[in-house]
Amino acid sequence: MDEQILNNLSMRIIYYKKKFKLTNDIIAERSGLPVTTISRITSGQTKSPKLENVRKIAEAIGCTLNDLISETYYSNEETSELAQEIHDNPDLRILLDASKNLKPEDLKAVIDIANRIKGNYRE
Repeated sequence: MDEQILNNLSMRIIYYKKKFKLTNDIIAERSGLPVTTISRITSGQTKSPKLENVRKIAEAIGCTLNDLISETYYSNEETSELAQEIHDNPDLRILLDASKNLKPEDLKAVIDIANRIKGNYRE
């Protein structure tokens, strides 16, 4: 697997783990994979994870395989996580392409502005 895709895979698994408050133990239980396999894939130790294992992880997390392995525009992890937040919210998704070169603080401002316009501002 391409190193950039592998890094994105690890970051995205970590993102979804945080988002859904999951542990490697929970993912292992849901996927039927050993905890060590989950840990190695999440940490990037496994350089060529089996597609079937990544698919099982995606299902256990509650996302699609494409959500985990598609390439991303972002090199900054925080910006990538904010962009994922935009992607996950259909009302904000239109901002995704326009925001790919923004710094994290600018991307946060865009999200806040969009939420204020919609009346969903979060403090």
